[in-house]
Amino acid sequence: MGDERYIYTVGIGQVKIMMHQKAIYLVQNMYYVSDLNGNLLSVFYLVNRKYHVHFLLQNTRPAVEINDPDGHVIAYGHEENSLFIFDSTTCLPKEHANITILSDLELVNDSVEEKMDEPPQKKSTGSLTTWYKHLRHVAKATVKKLSKKQIVKRMEIDEHDDEDETHQCSTCLKGKMTRQPIPKVSGIENPRIFHRIYSDICSPMQKTTQDSHHYFMTFIDSHSRYIKVELLKTKDEAVEKLMALIEHAEVETGEWVNYFQSDGGGEYFSGQFAKYLKSKEIHHEFTNPDTPQENSVAERANRTLVHTA
Repeated sequence: MGDERYIYTVGIGQVKIMMHQKAIYLVQNMYYVSDLNGNLLSVFYLVNRKYHVHFLLQNTRPAVEINDPDGHVIAYGHEENSLFIFDSTTCLPKEHANITILSDLELVNDSVEEKMDEPPQKKSTGSLTTWYKHLRHVAKATVKKLSKKQIVKRMEIDEHDDEDETHQCSTCLKGKMTRQPIPKVSGIENPRIFHRIYSDICSPMQKTTQDSHHYFMTFIDSHSRYIKVELLKTKDEAVEKLMALIEHAEVETGEWVNYFQSDGGGEYFSGQFAKYLKSKEIHHEFTNPDTPQENSVAERANRTLVHTA
């Protein structure tokens, strides 16, 4: 608007206008703006459809003349308050208007006028599952109610689809799934050092070391909470570093590793590492996806190291 406000268009459709010599024209793709006090016709709309708009003077007053593509005059307009007012009348429907999207400006007769007053009878038919998905996974009983009571007009459910009654939506099932709470205190016992070790790789750091190390890996003993940190340039170095740490720890302490726990990261799922764990009779435990709480020992150690750095 001219005062920097804006108003909303609430519909689009067609309007019949009685113009010069009482000829009725059907103006299509008209916007219905409930807050607008008047009817506006765009010059660009007319020119784009090959109509001719002529601005002229009549008795020293500005005027406008509209010709159809064949050159016939279809409307006159006079200037009033810096606007051109057409000598025309809007033909209002008797009971209702059918909102639709059409593509042209055309002359209509009485038969077309009668058709405008008749609502379209074509129904939209689909299976219960199709309507269920289109209506954003609302309950199927609600979908049937909408169709039965014609709350959604011209909506029809195809009753011959046998799959509808047994169909289960995987998206809805996933959305309604819940998980058991993760206990804050673990019930796992670690009777000696290196009975179980935790490991995790911290994501790429914002700043690298002078030797271009982007990652670091933690190696934590479950019994003593002893932490060993190794710097990594790439993630594929993790397996080699970890095997070296296990060998060194077993030689130095005389104890052997029984369990190795990590998250679901792919760095610990190589065939080489799996063969190594099998040869050492080490059981690999890994947490469920997107549950860092299950690997809280290593995650907490990583957070402490990052905040301390």
